Amino acid sequence: MGGGVNVRKIYAFEANPANFEQCKEYYMENGYDEKVEFIEKGLWDKKAVMWIGNGKSSSDSSVSQEGKSKIEVTTLDSEVREDKVTFIKMDIEGAELNALKGAKKTIIKNKPRLAICIYHKPEDIYEIPEYLLSLVPEYKFWIRHYTSNCWETILYAKCQ
Repeated sequence: MGGGVNVRKIYAFEANPANFEQCKEYYMENGYDEKVEFIEKGLWDKKAVMWIGNGKSSSDSSVSQEGKSKIEVTTLDSEVREDKVTFIKMDIEGAELNALKGAKKTIIKNKPRLAICIYHKPEDIYEIPEYLLSLVPEYKFWIRHYTSNCWETILYAKCQ
């Protein structure tokens, strides 16, 4: 099973129905489906019903006041409850800061390692690390950029 042998549980959030099915297929094909709790909701700072915006493809949809389809959003804190969380990865089309606010209790309690996209909005590059430091001052950060264009810039964080 490769690098995931120590993984006890994965919470996989996906609000877009087509992407949700792809996510399930991927985990099943790679032998992880028994460890995954699939949650067909987006992550936000509160529970609500919102819209997926009109992106040109399923990979550039975003939460908005109007759009193609209604989705449920939830908080990470309410879904994982008291489970120990050791790693959080987010590439959620500009909803990262709101989703991190909905993970406040989990982040403070567990101090998980983080991999958070910071390229969807110009202010993410400073607002997200500032918010995380307000929760866990011990976090150390580094940034990695994976392409030659402006996409795929990731903020990594961990406590030493």
